[in-house]
Amino acid sequence: MSKEFNDKLDMRYDVEGVGLIIFDDDQSIFALSKPKYWTIDKNRTLISYGCVGGKVEEGETILEAAKREAYEEISSDIDIISSKETYLIDLDLKVQQVKQKFKISPVVLYYFRYPGKPGDPSVKETSFIGKVHVFFAKLKGTPIPSSEVPAILWTRWDTVQKNIRLYFSLSTLLVKGKIKEQIEIPRNSFLYPMWTPEIIGKVFKRNDLKTIFSVHY
Repeated sequence: MSKEFNDKLDMRYDVEGVGLIIFDDDQSIFALSKPKYWTIDKNRTLISYGCVGGKVEEGETILEAAKREAYEEISSDIDIISSKETYLIDLDLKVQQVKQKFKISPVVLYYFRYPGKPGDPSVKETSFIGKVHVFFAKLKGTPIPSSEVPAILWTRWDTVQKNIRLYFSLSTLLVKGKIKEQIEIPRNSFLYPMWTPEIIGKVFKRNDLKTIFSVHY
């Protein structure tokens, strides 16, 4: 992969976001989506999960947004850890290694296209482009799901990769993982990764992730 930044990939975007890869021993912490985004299929409740994070608000730096989102979602302060390497993923899921000039560098920077308008996916006639900075982070407290997050899931990244194209039952994910609930999650739920874990899980092979995450995993 190229060490130089490809200017063509530093493309226009409509919204900027941040995601956090937070390890707790050999597992990572993920936030379940809000009930309004759950769907029912054949008597199964389908629920997505993603990395802690969200939209960068006007006037915020990326790091300020990351710390705010962590506190708002899991009620914990964090330390953001600079990555030695940064990987850029374009809209076609092509990846290259890039140089960053920041004091604290993300491990992944990716673009995505999503139908609708930012904050309103019901508008189907258009789409928007997002740019997401993904950082390693360390907990400074005990994570507790806030009113914004129905539950926090602990699972391994190799499980996430197996979960990309398959719905995993909650009971399957809890064999080696765990959950902390703010509201009761239906026990007939089937979960799937979305946004940051989905993209990272698709792009990198298992051994690649072990190398990238080696300082934590």
